[in-house]
Amino acid sequence: RQNGTCRVALQVPDHMLDEAASISHHLEQALREKDWEGEGHKPQIFIMADTIDGSCHVDEITAQHLTADSVVHYGAIYIPEVLRLPVKFVL
Repeated sequence: RQNGTCRVALQVPDHMLDEAASISHHLEQALREKDWEGEGHKPQIFIMADTIDGSCHVDEITAQHLTADSVVHYGAIYIPEVLRLPVKFVL
């Protein structure tokens, strides 16, 4: 979190790109309702498409370039070797 902002990179496979904006909207609403410890975090969601290693790998490099705090990964995935960021998987 930077300056009271929760920055989330949303990674979706190519076949779900048409749903990415809707997913992002719902995720942002859920994060706004969370309001951890009354801190009033302002979520920022970044949609990652056409990722570096393909949709089955968590694209930590792009997420780091976006200065994301975490990644939400949709779709199939190989056994992940995530080293830098917290990741939530939605299969």
